Amino acid sequence: MNVLAQPPAPAVLPAPQVVLVPVCATPSRLREMASWLDADEAARASRFVHAADQAVYVASHARLRELLAHECGCVPQELRFVRGPFGKPALCPGHARPLLRFNLSHARGCAVIALTRDGSEPGVDIEAVEHFDAMHEARSLFLSPAECAALAGMHPLHRRDRLARSWTAKEAYTKAEGRGLAHGFPTLEVCFDGPERFSVRPADGTSARPMRGAWSGTVAGQGTVYRVAVVVLGAASPLA
Repeated sequence: MNVLAQPPAPAVLPAPQVVLVPVCATPSRLREMASWLDADEAARASRFVHAADQAVYVASHARLRELLAHECGCVPQELRFVRGPFGKPALCPGHARPLLRFNLSHARGCAVIALTRDGSEPGVDIEAVEHFDAMHEARSLFLSPAECAALAGMHPLHRRDRLARSWTAKEAYTKAEGRGLAHGFPTLEVCFDGPERFSVRPADGTSARPMRGAWSGTVAGQGTVYRVAVVVLGAASPLA
């Protein structure tokens, strides 16, 4: 993936459909977007302490509804969702596109959405790279022992990038699984194949769920550099 400077709204990247959503809505537009959310989404939005974080949540979930509504031939507020045992949302049964799957992640100022249309499960994560400056001391909470050892001797900037790549890759993978943070990150290892490709496997060497593909890159917007990772699980053709 190429670095994007101030991407358009939204920026659409190759399949699976990945939509980058810069959050820059006006107050009146945010109020309109908030009216599309259901009671559960509205309650989740209200829990954010900072207005900026609440705005990201509202704008990203409204944009997700817009995309799904376009696929399903309805209006955004008509969509209904169910949640899996670990909280991953899905469209309620009976909608017009039974193989449509999605995943959403947001950081302050930006969000990213992944859509698939063949029943394969996407997972996506976006994080501000600068947040990983202070994560080295907590590395054992999300890296395997082998991954921790690999950080030794790295230049601080390279180490920060490796931490960001590892975290986002693991979170995207576990969100595609439907388990998210319930799957202990230190039990997984990320194998990098160049700057954009990676795979995720259990740290104990056991078999992993087959991956359709995985992709990682950086995007720049609103004065912040973000690390993004996308994973798709399922038997389908590889990612472009």
